[in-house]
Amino acid sequence: MSFMRSSSFRIILATALVMFLHEYISFNIQSFIYSISLLLKDVMRICVPFIIFHSVYFCFRKLNNKDGMRFIICLLLCIILSNFLSILVSVFSSSAVLKFIPIVHKNTKILTSGENIKQLFTLGIPTFPLYLNMMVFIFSALLAIIINVSNNYYGFTVDKIANIVKTAIKFLISYIILPLIPIFISGFIFKILQDKGLQDTLCTYPINLIISILLLFLYLGIMFIIAAYVSINRSAKQIATTLIKPSITGFSTMSSTIALPLSIEAVEQNVVDKENGKAAITVTTSIHTIGESILIPFLAILVHQSILAPLSIYEMFILLLVVNIAKFSGSGLPSGGIFIIAPILGEYLNFTSEALGIMTAIYIVMDSIGTVGNIVGNNLFVIIFDRIYSKSKKYIKSS
Repeated sequence: MSFMRSSSFRIILATALVMFLHEYISFNIQSFIYSISLLLKDVMRICVPFIIFHSVYFCFRKLNNKDGMRFIICLLLCIILSNFLSILVSVFSSSAVLKFIPIVHKNTKILTSGENIKQLFTLGIPTFPLYLNMMVFIFSALLAIIINVSNNYYGFTVDKIANIVKTAIKFLISYIILPLIPIFISGFIFKILQDKGLQDTLCTYPINLIISILLLFLYLGIMFIIAAYVSINRSAKQIATTLIKPSITGFSTMSSTIALPLSIEAVEQNVVDKENGKAAITVTTSIHTIGESILIPFLAILVHQSILAPLSIYEMFILLLVVNIAKFSGSGLPSGGIFIIAPILGEYLNFTSEALGIMTAIYIVMDSIGTVGNIVGNNLFVIIFDRIYSKSKKYIKSS
């Protein structure tokens, strides 16, 4: 009964109702709900820099100078290693699998129904620069480190401001955003269901795209087993339950950044050191994206092989390097990764405009699945990292 009262159940119920009843709901009502979804998306987008500020600030405030540097170095090394491993697995497993599976493609025409769902009203909030969240992270970390080192009077004032921000954001998320999440998700599902391109584009490379999705979830399954094994205070079932809300939100909005408040809520339940966990999840949202790491190399190899020729070992190494470097330019926004990586592939791997166009179109359609992979992968990564970092601290203290 407790699950049926939970917000996860309400999200699943809203999703199911929209899937089955959307044909009987007028476009005006769908447009109204979709407009509310976009308003909530804007509100959540505004919240993200403030969430990063108080999460990172308090994480570094409680660390001394050496601990702060150790945390950052350990986190970045783990992210680089995880990114490299996931891309390596994707590149070489994709290349091996696609040698034995025929490439069947039909048409790539994307259709929409005659009447479109429209946004009826807006807050007029400007789009933030892609680098804003990373700048807020750096600013918050440096501010906390400077206050720790100088130990001056302003520390008390900044702490008070950060606490006010934390309380305000917590109130906004707990009492406004979370209760409206089912409506928020319903609007985006209405929009997704209206786009008839989903079925057509997935028919372009049917068997191969299914294999890419299976490869992604196989990789996430291995991560889940590791996370459940190393977790001190949570069972596998408890971890899985906390991933429902951020995953459904990410699937419907195609944005890891928009789902960040829900990922932070999940991390707080799944790790021992909550402040470090919140800081880690804010960093991984932009530069640690398992969904992109698996799907983009697979699609690159698939499209290159079907339009041009199979990639050589040297070209696969270049692909591995390009996607790895591009990870640190990610935005956490819908389809952000493919728009960063595609031009680089055109420059270094001689992808034609046609190949890049087909690859980009397919990835945009699959981006909901990729975003779920990003969110689940980030949450599982933070659980594993929490254990690694706590072990490293114990080892350093004992030595």
